[in-house]
Amino acid sequence: MLAVGEGKYRRMVRMGKAGMPDILGVQKNTGKLVAIEVKRTGNKPTMLQEQTMNELRNYGAIVFVATSIDDVKTYLKDNNHPSDRLGDA
Repeated sequence: MLAVGEGKYRRMVRMGKAGMPDILGVQKNTGKLVAIEVKRTGNKPTMLQEQTMNELRNYGAIVFVATSIDDVKTYLKDNNHPSDRLGDA
């Protein structure tokens, strides 16, 4: 999502395809796609989001759901993916 406009005309615009994870990146040492679906605590991905995440996993991407930066650090550490570039946020 991207905020565009000003004042009462300010709105959010979707930049990606429906169902795509919120954060996409590339793991530096492997070149693998990293896809993170961000959810509020207690919320779960939609069926379309689950399908998309499974498809990305089938292509070898690192895909997971996170509710905080700590979730991201924990997932990467527990799955032997370096997270040294995340800092101490």
